[in-house]
Amino acid sequence: MGLGWFGENMDSNPLLAKRIGLDTVAKLEAAASRRFEEAESLRQNGRLTGAVYLYGYVAEVCLVAAYFRLIGYRPSTEITRDQRNKALSEARQLKLLGFAQVM
Repeated sequence: MGLGWFGENMDSNPLLAKRIGLDTVAKLEAAASRRFEEAESLRQNGRLTGAVYLYGYVAEVCLVAAYFRLIGYRPSTEITRDQRNKALSEARQLKLLGFAQVM
């Protein structure tokens, strides 16, 4: 499986990696929605540092999902490591350095 979107090593837990499977636009959007709800809960409870961290994560995941939608991926199309790496390369060529680091 290799690395996840944010550099976590999926090889260290092959059962979890198999269960989770490859990312899709729909999975990325669902994850962003869940993390946004968690960020809102943290903000409402005065846990601002944690909320800001999760809001940033949400923004990054939304950018990744938006990129793949923009290039024509359907919500259920799996995103392979090679496809992610190609997107990273293209982002670097466009000088989208922050976005490239996300991927």
